[in-house]
Amino acid sequence: MSIKRQISHAETFAAPAARVYQLLIDWGSIVNWMPNNLIQALRLEGKGVGAIRHLTTREGVELAERLDSVDAASTRITLSMLPPLPWHLLSYSATGVIEPLLADACRLTWTGNPEMPE
Repeated sequence: MSIKRQISHAETFAAPAARVYQLLIDWGSIVNWMPNNLIQALRLEGKGVGAIRHLTTREGVELAERLDSVDAASTRITLSMLPPLPWHLLSYSATGVIEPLLADACRLTWTGNPEMPE
């Protein structure tokens, strides 16, 4: 048996939605914008949809994320973690949606779907 949850987090940025979207779909650029040196190492396989980034966090956690889809019209991306998954997860997928607020501001909302053992 497992437990599936849904978690969300929203953040507002003083940047145009198109700029934030471009940062997110540039799958290997996460090391340039993730705060606090969270990502210590990155190895990228492929480009665009289907690309996989292998990350090592500053705590030494290793994980792999695949870019599953991008939709420029709705500024939406989806990703999933690939096995072996960290933190006792059985599966994990997430969707990010960028909502323009003003010409130079937007809100990014991430909705994650972790599955964990009971």
